[in-house]
Amino acid sequence: MIVVVPCGSLDLGCKRRIAVTMSAAYKVNQSRQRWKQKAKSRADDNRYVRKELERLKRERDAYKKRAKQAEAQLDTQCPASPVAAIESKIDLVHVTLELFVRARIGFRAVSRVLGVLAAPLGLAKAPCPQTVINWVTRLSIARLQQTPVVPTPLSADPFANGFIWIIDIAIALGSGKLLAVLALDARHHALHPSAPGLDHVHPLAVAVAESWTGDDVANVLKQLIGTLGRPVALLKDGGCE
Repeated sequence: MIVVVPCGSLDLGCKRRIAVTMSAAYKVNQSRQRWKQKAKSRADDNRYVRKELERLKRERDAYKKRAKQAEAQLDTQCPASPVAAIESKIDLVHVTLELFVRARIGFRAVSRVLGVLAAPLGLAKAPCPQTVINWVTRLSIARLQQTPVVPTPLSADPFANGFIWIIDIAIALGSGKLLAVLALDARHHALHPSAPGLDHVHPLAVAVAESWTGDDVANVLKQLIGTLGRPVALLKDGGCE
């Protein structure tokens, strides 16, 4: 039952109490509405997070299952003990020389490459750069010993003087660069049992310039050929000149 009381019959204190009561009820109602909105948004967020966690768990379980199946398949396919690619020192020397001759990398680079591939190749230890140098030197000596003796005069080039010219460009004193041309008898290995030394080479020309190009080197060689004749071969390094 609702009792209606005229406002004029209420005193000031009663009016204040009614106003305070209505204000408190309004605040409670507003707070309740805000709490409902927060609870609804939190419920939506929690529901989304819950769904995402369930999806992630399903995917994780599926990945784990596939990983176990892949591991089991690899265990059945892979041999128990892998076969070493390099089984003897002969194979190791062959691979090392192939890296140097065909891949054209330096001694240290060959050692580093074999060190990286030591496990797949079945190597306990990769050869050091000095070992690589020794093997390359032995290969060079073997190839020199197998080279046929060059006759004099050469049947293929009767105008050759029977010498091999060695060309090198080095930094001289000051800013100039030194061009040196040395001559070595092409029959050296047929006449001497040892490797060529300083006593076996003959200086032909020395020239100095601030910089050398291919044309400048060619001019020096033309002057020498016009005076001494054509060489059997030219031996030089990999310089751009």
